[in-house]
Amino acid sequence: MRDPKRIPEILNTIQEIWELVPDWRFFQLLANIQWKNMPKDSFFYEDDKVLASLKETLEKFKKE
Repeated sequence: MRDPKRIPEILNTIQEIWELVPDWRFFQLLANIQWKNMPKDSFFYEDDKVLASLKETLEKFKKE
């Protein structure tokens, strides 16, 4: 079983990103994050890699 403690960290990081681009719709946000930092077919992308990609995206948005 995967560690449920990963869920709040992933969701909080998504929230931080979304607050930097509040005009984006939710699925627009997810699509843009995936398009920039994840494989096009990310169905099997493990959560630790998702979190790393989200943090990378957050840092990029903070610099803009």
